[in-house]
Amino acid sequence: MRAARPIRPLPALCALLGVLLSLSACGAPAPRARAEPVAEVPAGPVAIDGLVEFGRGLLLRRRGQGEGTLRIDDDRIDWENDEERERSFSIQPKIVREAWLNCAAKPGVDVCLELGIETVTGKTYHFRDRDWESGENRQVRRAFEELRRRFPEMRVEERRVREVS
Repeated sequence: MRAARPIRPLPALCALLGVLLSLSACGAPAPRARAEPVAEVPAGPVAIDGLVEFGRGLLLRRRGQGEGTLRIDDDRIDWENDEERERSFSIQPKIVREAWLNCAAKPGVDVCLELGIETVTGKTYHFRDRDWESGENRQVRRAFEELRRRFPEMRVEERRVREVS
């Protein structure tokens, strides 16, 4: 009786690979990778209320310029100032140079309280939550994330600052 020949792993692996390649070459469908879920961008504008526009006041200190609503759509970014209508504006996303969220480092956590938007013409807008002095930042964070999600080509980043004054 003849002893069984041991199977050599390398030739067996090569033979299996050859069979798989020949099936692929014959038109057999290749195995498909699972598609990653894509976060959907909401249709239509997203309205973010409870924001205050901040600008330079006396002695170059920032002060609130009026409360309103920021609307972000695929082709427009609109600010509707409820208190001073002449401060309302509408810009196209393609003229935004960058958007950022100012975050001050606090023990154990970063506190992000101010959203900035700068256009290619040099105009800069700043927004904070209505109750920013008590640490509220839900609305500016929401606006920041919406800009990041809706406009992947736009430069949108968090910036570390000493304090948000």
